[in-house]
Amino acid sequence: MKLLVDENLSRKLVSNLLDLFPGSIHLSQADLLQSPDFVVWEYAKANGFAILSADADFFELASTLGATSGYVDGAILLGTRNMSFEEKCSGFPPSKSKLS
Repeated sequence: MKLLVDENLSRKLVSNLLDLFPGSIHLSQADLLQSPDFVVWEYAKANGFAILSADADFFELASTLGATSGYVDGAILLGTRNMSFEEKCSGFPPSKSKLS
């Protein structure tokens, strides 16, 4: 699985993810900064990404479209409100054993 990291998360996070999620990119690398959520969703769908975001809008979009809609591999929502960058990234990426 490769991740499309939302603009509300640091670009630095991508380099920490590449070992576990090869091919992952930040929204800025796809020239999608400030794009509407549905445009990001469609890009993810067309390019085989799961969306990594701290924005609940993607969870709502996934709920609206339905789990079986086939629009995107998935949306991973991080509960990161009121957290420092260091707190957001502590323990991330998870160990490979936690992913299996």
